[in-house]
Amino acid sequence: MPIALISYFVPLAVELIKAYVKTTDSSKDDKVLEVVQTGCAYLAPRGNNTVNFGTVSVVDSHKMIEAV
Repeated sequence: MPIALISYFVPLAVELIKAYVKTTDSSKDDKVLEVVQTGCAYLAPRGNNTVNFGTVSVVDSHKMIEAV
């Protein structure tokens, strides 16, 4: 995918996720957790933030539970 498209879609995706999180809908919470896990794994090896592999490990150990 060309960089120009990624530069356009990533901010749009972030805004969509932020809008979803502000709703009371929980039908896609598993996808939000997946984005958090993927984002942590992406950020950890980079030197421009304070996310570390310990954070990745903790976040990766979490999973969605079925509603009772």
